[in-house]
Amino acid sequence: MDEVSRHHAFDVLRDRLDEPTASLIMSHLAPVPAPDLATRADLAEGLDVLGTQLRGEVAEVRGEIVEVRGEIVEVRGEISEVRGEISELRGEHKRDLGRLMLVQVATLIAAVGTTAAIT
Repeated sequence: MDEVSRHHAFDVLRDRLDEPTASLIMSHLAPVPAPDLATRADLAEGLDVLGTQLRGEVAEVRGEIVEVRGEIVEVRGEISEVRGEISELRGEHKRDLGRLMLVQVATLIAAVGTTAAIT
């Protein structure tokens, strides 16, 4: 129904009924031509297409989640390796520090001994 037909229909309804009733009836008429309206079958088909697309997207996201979980496992393994390396370095530094302290103490004792012998 085009705009001219809508106005004509409103005028006829207003003349035979009253303006509020004519307005109410006209408000329930589709503002577009009937062939442009979606049918229940159109909507069902659209829902089927959307459902298929959504299932595909969900499957893709699930696949990505599995990949991310695998990457998390890898990162945890790498973190564990780094912790082991840090622990190893701490042990090496403790040994080195202990040796350095022994050398310093020995040097200090030797210096004190030399000073005592001289005086």
